[in-house]
Amino acid sequence: MSGVKHAVGLLIESRVDPLTDAEKEDEALNNRRRVTSQLDALKGLFTYADQRRGAVEAATGRARLEGWADTGPVYVGGADNDPPEPADVIENPPCGYRLTAAQFAEFGDELALHGVRVRKSGEGALVPLRQSLRGLVPLLLDERATYHLTAAVPETQC
Repeated sequence: MSGVKHAVGLLIESRVDPLTDAEKEDEALNNRRRVTSQLDALKGLFTYADQRRGAVEAATGRARLEGWADTGPVYVGGADNDPPEPADVIENPPCGYRLTAAQFAEFGDELALHGVRVRKSGEGALVPLRQSLRGLVPLLLDERATYHLTAAVPETQC
């Protein structure tokens, strides 16, 4: 999610199973080892980001501006280690997604929490693709996306 939202993120997967006999006997010891490894990873991230602050700010800033250009395909599938299938690529995306009043009432808070820009109207809301989170909008609202919040109607007349 961090990448889709043009932010630096860190996924820490620490070993759950005890490493030593002492950790097997003392669950708190095992948990402290896990917390220590997570804190060490965070310290490394903060050091890395601090030393490369200018480059990180430039890269994330450019990425956030790209969505406003509103050009090119959008994706509803794929990952860094799993290229999208042809069906996961929307070559000519809509200009936005229309939510009914009921959909907006149910999912408007989630969109706001993600920072997705929404234009409210009497009959619901329009979520334009032309915004910094352009790549996130189809993942949340297009019925072809695996984990969409709701199946909004693609809008071609914005």
